Amino acid sequence: MSFLSTMWHPTLLLFLAITTVPVFLFLRRKDFVEVDAGYRAIFWGSVVISFAAFLDYFEQLPLGEALLQYTMGVSKLEYVVLPYIYMPGIVLLGAGLARWLPTVGQVAAEIERRRKAEASLKEMLEETQALAAQAEAASRTKSEFLATMGHELRTPLNAIIGFSEVLVKDPKHTPERRQEYLGIVMDSGHHLLDIINDLLDMSKLEAGKMIVKPQQFRACQVVEEAISYLEQMADDAGVALSLECPPCDMYSDRRIIKQIVLNLLSNAVKFTPAGGKVDTIVSVEGDDMVITFKDTGVGMTEDELAEAMKPFVQVESSLSRRAPGTGLGLPLVERFCQLLDGSLSITSEKDKGTTVTVFLPLEIDARFEQQEDPQLETI
Repeated sequence: MSFLSTMWHPTLLLFLAITTVPVFLFLRRKDFVEVDAGYRAIFWGSVVISFAAFLDYFEQLPLGEALLQYTMGVSKLEYVVLPYIYMPGIVLLGAGLARWLPTVGQVAAEIERRRKAEASLKEMLEETQALAAQAEAASRTKSEFLATMGHELRTPLNAIIGFSEVLVKDPKHTPERRQEYLGIVMDSGHHLLDIINDLLDMSKLEAGKMIVKPQQFRACQVVEEAISYLEQMADDAGVALSLECPPCDMYSDRRIIKQIVLNLLSNAVKFTPAGGKVDTIVSVEGDDMVITFKDTGVGMTEDELAEAMKPFVQVESSLSRRAPGTGLGLPLVERFCQLLDGSLSITSEKDKGTTVTVFLPLEIDARFEQQEDPQLETI
């Protein structure tokens, strides 16, 4: 094999062709390994192919005789055998590649552009589907909320209106019966107020408008007040309440902490059967006040606990209708704890009970003192 033949060996020419290029082409070898090439380098490779073919053609000419005749002078030139420059197949291939490969590069660039456009479109479609799913979930939550609120608001209102009408239309009731009816009206009014307060608190938390008003107070006094509010409810349910609370002072929002205790205690009493108990234990750990609520109630599975942490969701059980509510208890407590830089921990076992632990700083950050009531800003 001649040197020139070796020079334009297909492997060598392919090596010369696949060099740095601006547009990617995709070639596949026999071993199915893809390599990247491009029209610019392949164009110059085609030039090399043509040049190699040209030299290969001249290699077969009697160049020695031609050179000898050339040295004899210009007068002998007419006897010089000049080669006929023709276009063999390999040269035509080079010329064709030079015109064809730029088009291939443009096609490859267009394919790449379309691929990116399709990927972008797919991403936008996924985002749109996710937004649609969120909107559907929000719509479903709204419907569930309206259904829940309709029932929760209607129940105490019916009691208030119904027993008020009985008292007005029939004034001959005995004092004991009148006292009973008035007690039902009062309890229903308090329940209605609790529902409205829960809704207002949740809406303020969601809007970031809940104002923290720190003050100095005794922690045990707040917990004892909350327990006293629920003693009648616990007695009616046959649930025993106990409290362990060492003396400790706090600088925090008294009302919010009282709401936390009320929500957690009422949940514990609601889901504890008759003969059970709810223990409230207060302790100090470092810079935190820790309040633990332990009940011997129905408990929850992990899935039920996850559902219970969602607003307006109530875990169904035979005891869940004892004290109607909005399903905002645990979500409100969690948001209240976060608002005071605290945290909430819940462990529960089905049919054995639930333990809820609240961690709250004894002194909240001074930044809360900078807050202003948004109602004052509108004056």
